[in-house]
Amino acid sequence: MNWRPADLSNIELYSMILGRRTRDIPSLDGMPILRRVTLTILNLRLASTMPGALRRLLTRAVS
Repeated sequence: MNWRPADLSNIELYSMILGRRTRDIPSLDGMPILRRVTLTILNLRLASTMPGALRRLLTRAVS
């Protein structure tokens, strides 16, 4: 009967994009350059091992 939701406004969660804790949801533009380059390289390596049809399907889903 006396339940109230907890105030979580002061809680910071770890962001995999920024590599640190944050209260806001970050965009990819805020990602450190080294993390961006690493992600791009990993995506290129992964993409080269995928069948072409799967790559096209994933590309369409992201765009």
